[in-house]
Amino acid sequence: MSVGNLLRSARSRAGVSAQELARRAATSRTAISAYENDRKTPTADTLLRLLRAAGTDVLLAPPAPTFTRHDIDRGRYVWVPDRLPRLDPADALRTVKIPRRIFWSSRRDTFDLSDPDDRAEVYAAVLSEGEPTDILEHVDGTLLAEMWERMWLPPAVRNAWQPLIDAARTVRS
Repeated sequence: MSVGNLLRSARSRAGVSAQELARRAATSRTAISAYENDRKTPTADTLLRLLRAAGTDVLLAPPAPTFTRHDIDRGRYVWVPDRLPRLDPADALRTVKIPRRIFWSSRRDTFDLSDPDDRAEVYAAVLSEGEPTDILEHVDGTLLAEMWERMWLPPAVRNAWQPLIDAARTVRS
């Protein structure tokens, strides 16, 4: 998305005219027009001021992890990210319903991630059977690293993930 599209979208969501945004941001309407039409590029400070004047907050976050498929045994594989994923605390500790394709060996499908035993069970299943989207949705890297030694995982799954856990612990030290 271009800076112009970003700014135009923020202004549209705020329901304000270019003139009103210019007034709120202490700039001119012609400057707003030039930015929105990508004829001129605002500095980072100016862009932040304009977005805030439009009622939009800016959150800078690292890009989502990229995943590599690791063949483990007999045609099975696991997905391992290039860095540990992070979840918002409310998401990391919520109650979740795990799909049967991941948790095929249990009659349960609902787990409380605030309970360490439930979390360990979910993480083991998701790391062993999940796709990248499942890992990003259910696994918090900090909580995973903290409980790593106490979790039961198939050896091939543990071996695939161990370098990532070791790297996270090295950074933390």
